[in-house]
Amino acid sequence: MGTQTQHNKPNSALLFAIAMFYPTLSFYYAGASFRFAISLGVVFDLISALTIFASDSFFSWKYAFVAMVLIAVVFLLLQIMASFTIANRFRDKPIEARSYKKFIAISILVLILFGQAIDGFISPVWKTFKIPTASMEPTFTKGDRVRVNLQAYTAKGPNVGDLVVFRYPADPSISYLQRVVAVSGDKVRIVDNLIYLNGVQQTQEAVADAQSILKDVRDYPEMKLLFNEKLGETSHFMMQNSKETRPPHLGDWPNDGTDFLVPAGQFAVLGDNRHNSNDSRIFGPVSNEYLIGKAEGIVFNVNSDDSLTWNGRRVLLDVD
Repeated sequence: MGTQTQHNKPNSALLFAIAMFYPTLSFYYAGASFRFAISLGVVFDLISALTIFASDSFFSWKYAFVAMVLIAVVFLLLQIMASFTIANRFRDKPIEARSYKKFIAISILVLILFGQAIDGFISPVWKTFKIPTASMEPTFTKGDRVRVNLQAYTAKGPNVGDLVVFRYPADPSISYLQRVVAVSGDKVRIVDNLIYLNGVQQTQEAVADAQSILKDVRDYPEMKLLFNEKLGETSHFMMQNSKETRPPHLGDWPNDGTDFLVPAGQFAVLGDNRHNSNDSRIFGPVSNEYLIGKAEGIVFNVNSDDSLTWNGRRVLLDVD
């Protein structure tokens, strides 16, 4: 493709293949001029990106995600149609000899610069994180891809009950996702697996029909008891091991039986899988400076531990 070529009509199958993977190049292959192909490609990508950004700004995260997928598909189809429209226009006209090396080099440069610009719009707003462990079951299970709002805490710290992503204090290169149980100035204590926040016991109610929730749990669901817990204004599901399988060191915190006062500019976290979680009971409070964002929902779940499996029940789910 790097040599000078002369052709009267693009090959339809090749045109379609190029349009699928590199639409801008397909315009050029179909017969458009160098400048027109680059310009049309940038216009398509710019309109698509701005539309995606607008959908993310005005709709809830679930509708925004669906909108982004649909927009990407629609614009790909439009670009394929544009490629064949250009090819049909030049059907009976000889196409000038051209070098694809120059076009590919310049268009890749444009794509890189354009990608960086779009990344400047989208990346600071939200990202997805993969759940690697069972510490947040049943709220999140291994393989969940979680959408995280990176702007949630730019002006304020987290609230009790929030699901937050933060840098692990012992190794800031690792990202953790857990639930906030106390914030700066709060006094928190755990006695016999019950949370006391500023002297007030947080309610826990056993869930009688737990199988519908526990069916996605991977961490020995037969050993788990499901509770509906209220932390501040947030009600959510959490798990404890059955009494005979509970590790003794996680049921009470601090170990001396006193309240833990959360220092200024910090917060305390727990995993929803209370007896299988590395959290503030182990590593202490977390600085607000380590906050990454707030988890808003589950985009999808693909687990690859043993084999690649898709869980259709865990797609576009809100979380509490």
